[in-house]
Amino acid sequence: MGLLNLPNVVSCSRIPLAFLFVHFFPQDNVLVSGGIMGLIMFSDLADGFLARKMRIDSPGGNFVDRFADNVTVIIVVMFFTGRELLPAWMLAVFVLRELLVLDFRYTLLQFDSVAASTQKTTFLGKAKMALLMSGMFTMVFFPSYAVIMFYGAVVASLASAVTYLRKLPLLTVRSPD
Repeated sequence: MGLLNLPNVVSCSRIPLAFLFVHFFPQDNVLVSGGIMGLIMFSDLADGFLARKMRIDSPGGNFVDRFADNVTVIIVVMFFTGRELLPAWMLAVFVLRELLVLDFRYTLLQFDSVAASTQKTTFLGKAKMALLMSGMFTMVFFPSYAVIMFYGAVVASLASAVTYLRKLPLLTVRSPD
């Protein structure tokens, strides 16, 4: 099955929705901003559900989902950073973690293509995404509470990065005695 299917369209919808969010957020239109972020969060749940229900869960679909997640998060967190709602180092942590995971998956592919193709998101990765999405939504209504969620997302990001690093084949190869 190709990449053009309903679950992937739902995944990709997050990217234009992120741009709509950053357009409406500065206008203090809380209902519209909250509604758009609610749609982003719903689409993150719906795409996987649809893929499983339609029996079209695939590595390509997983890539599209992760790509849409990463682009959405970077757009919104970069916007919050520019508005001085979040410190710039948080954006750096999130981007560097995603680059690390991307490089991990590429390196794993070089060592074990079967393991790389079956690589699933870890619990910490899911927790990071849940905290990021919740933080982005909460930023609309309660910015001071949202920052706490972003700190939690930083902790989950760093912990999941360590988890990925510990599995990296280059770091687990032992030298001959």
